[in-house]
Amino acid sequence: MPTLNRKQVLPFVVGVVLCTFMIVCAVYSISDAEFTQSLWATSGRVPPAITTLFQGVYKYVWITSLLTFVWGVLLLAPKESSLAAMGWFVAAATVQCVYWLMFMLLAIYLANQTFKV
Repeated sequence: MPTLNRKQVLPFVVGVVLCTFMIVCAVYSISDAEFTQSLWATSGRVPPAITTLFQGVYKYVWITSLLTFVWGVLLLAPKESSLAAMGWFVAAATVQCVYWLMFMLLAIYLANQTFKV
């Protein structure tokens, strides 16, 4: 089975972990009431439901991102990692990133549809 050394694995792990933590930052910024209020300031009404929704899922975003980080560190621990393990890592992290990104976009879309003036 083909293997990858640490230097080959490192860019993938760093890229994937950075993507997951960017999503964490996005969810946090939307769950912040002041940011959300400024986001919808033009409509004159603030959707409180989206703030509480994002505050509720924030812990789950952190848990999945930390699990991705731990998995990435475990891939870097040995001198060589199998190509299959690297593929599963990238695939799982991609699914996680797409899931949370679609969740954010859908929530923002629904909030915009609900609170139009």
